[in-house]
Amino acid sequence: MLKKLRLDTWGKDALVILLTNLSDIEKIASAAESGVADYLVKADWKLEDVVSKVKEKLAGIPDEE
Repeated sequence: MLKKLRLDTWGKDALVILLTNLSDIEKIASAAESGVADYLVKADWKLEDVVSKVKEKLAGIPDEE
């Protein structure tokens, strides 16, 4: 899905946080090469922490005018 998103004009620069159960080093490296903002393994995160992480990333995005 990330590869398809990055092919799109809008999607090539979209902020992406991956939430997955895959903790494979190769998958993490591939995601990093694709420019993901963060890679979260579900088993390591509580829902509240995921929400906080999303808010943190969104706070860093300037408002469009």
